[in-house]
Amino acid sequence: MLRKSLLAVALSALSFTAANAAIGTLTGVFVEPANPFQVDSILEFSVQGQDMGPMTVEAHYGNGIEIVSWNSTSELAGNARFELRQSGDTYPNSWELLNRDANHLLLKLVIRAADGNTVFDLQGPTYLTTAGQVTEGKTDLSEQTPGSEKGSTFNWVNNTAFIDDVDFNILQSVNVEATYSNIVNLTSQSAKGDLWTTLTIEFSGGAAGGLVYNVEFQFDADTDIFLPASDAPVPEPSSLALMLGLGAIGAWRYRRSRRTQAQS
Repeated sequence: MLRKSLLAVALSALSFTAANAAIGTLTGVFVEPANPFQVDSILEFSVQGQDMGPMTVEAHYGNGIEIVSWNSTSELAGNARFELRQSGDTYPNSWELLNRDANHLLLKLVIRAADGNTVFDLQGPTYLTTAGQVTEGKTDLSEQTPGSEKGSTFNWVNNTAFIDDVDFNILQSVNVEATYSNIVNLTSQSAKGDLWTTLTIEFSGGAAGGLVYNVEFQFDADTDIFLPASDAPVPEPSSLALMLGLGAIGAWRYRRSRRTQAQS
């Protein structure tokens, strides 16, 4: 009888989970091309959390905004109210967001990647739909901007995981919307539509209307490292000396030519 009762409980739990799996909705992934951002080149397309510089991360709550910088050593951005983690290559490995504030919902997260010489690499403009909406996920395996390799547009990984594993209660029902802004182009080319500096993730609607306490939110978002447009490579001392020497020789020849013309 005990074994039968345990089986009944297990089947009931599985039925509950299946029936309530779709408790969240990704309402869309959008792009806003305003305020274009120019870079010299893409330095690295296989980027890990430890490679990204001091990006600015903003966590928006109903009672204020928490702003922190990305810590490449710990592959983390956060404080007492939230955590954002990313380890491993950002193409196959997901980001993890956790609301640590038991008293307030996390309403929005903004990652300003360019502050750390980092950009987000989408799947490309081929998948642009109406009203600036793009298709989420790893669907385009071709390179767009030279040096960026293939990209991965924002995708909500665990949208069936917001259920308590102990008593199978629904932890929340929430809508998620992601927006990429500030389109990126190389100095010598027009923007291809795959690189962007900023990712904004908004939580709304549903039973909770935000990311609740101690629930992990996982998402995919590929990144690349860039060389800023103002950081042109500086010649090595030997090369610089050679350039100065050639310049001096050229100036001497020019003065000598002018002097010879004057004497004749």
